[in-house]
Amino acid sequence: MSAMQQAVVALMVVLALLYVVWKYLPARWRQRLAARLGLSERMVQGGGCHDCHACDAPRAAPCTGAEKRSES
Repeated sequence: MSAMQQAVVALMVVLALLYVVWKYLPARWRQRLAARLGLSERMVQGGGCHDCHACDAPRAAPCTGAEKRSES
């Protein structure tokens, strides 16, 4: 492998490691670190579902066979 290929692979491994560490840090630590680094609130969530309240909306009733037939 050339030196350039090794550098690219090393960069990818480091970025993957940083992602995993950020993802599994406790939320309090992520919030403090994000505040120090000036990151947005979205970055603090770490991909988790915490404060968007999307699950609070009522869900639609499941579609039955009769409803499918009447639409066509």
